[in-house]
Amino acid sequence: MTSSYGPRARRVADTFQTPKPAAPEKKVNTSVWLTVDTRQALRICAATHGTTISALLEEGAQAVLAKYTEPGGSS
Repeated sequence: MTSSYGPRARRVADTFQTPKPAAPEKKVNTSVWLTVDTRQALRICAATHGTTISALLEEGAQAVLAKYTEPGGSS
């Protein structure tokens, strides 16, 4: 920025900024039917491991996709 007195000095905070994080992946809302016991077990597992049910379901979905999309896998 400039003024009649010349360019403005940069602030230290402007010099040492952390890079902006990458944009998060686009997610969609979906619904699945689970038994009460399965849902409760997922809630306990998620809480025990410091994660969410959504993260556990995403991990499971990725494992199923890997199983059925790898060469030589069942289709």
